[in-house]
Amino acid sequence: MATIDEVWASATLSALAQILAAHEALPRRLGPAVRAHDVEHGTAYASTLLAYLDANRDIAAASKQLAVHPNTIRYRLSRAETIFGFDLANPDERLVLWLRLRLGDQLGW
Repeated sequence: MATIDEVWASATLSALAQILAAHEALPRRLGPAVRAHDVEHGTAYASTLLAYLDANRDIAAASKQLAVHPNTIRYRLSRAETIFGFDLANPDERLVLWLRLRLGDQLGW
């Protein structure tokens, strides 16, 4: 048994997952489309974006986590912005993208 003080982060993410799932009007390009593209084309945009965002935009840390060259990370990020139409320089878009990718398993994406 845990108190809310002990699991507040997980509880908050779970609540956000429910909100995101209920708002299908949100652009599908921010999360689900990235995962679908990876499955269809054998790419790794979702994992690259998650590694990059989890590493607080540190290219070196993301490349180490994925065991690829930093230029591979840069290329994939650039291509992802072009293909999916988001802007990684925009903090709001980064946050929503991270949440949708991070919560994708909970949302069935």
